[in-house]
Amino acid sequence: IIKNLASVHESVVILARFEIITYNIIYGLESGITNPNRTTYTIETDDFELSPVKKDLFVFEGWIDSNTKEKVEVIAKGTTGDIFLIATFRLESLDYVSVKYFARYE
Repeated sequence: IIKNLASVHESVVILARFEIITYNIIYGLESGITNPNRTTYTIETDDFELSPVKKDLFVFEGWIDSNTKEKVEVIAKGTTGDIFLIATFRLESLDYVSVKYFARYE
């Protein structure tokens, strides 16, 4: 192992060794919501789209990056660092509401 290249007076082959870092994707979701999205990626992972999640009586509006507050639809190849995403929903509009009740008069 050469520690000081200034002392080298001949041709030298230098090899670099790299390890690929795996980053986490953390999703802010209520318990009980199934999330089909991947939870890890690397700098070499190809672009991938984030899938929506379902919540009763709500419409999924998208994923928001908790740091930038921007909408995220795709994690692009070359991205680095852990990511924390929050699912956003809006209340589903109901065309009608059916209410059943029974009254007992004495």
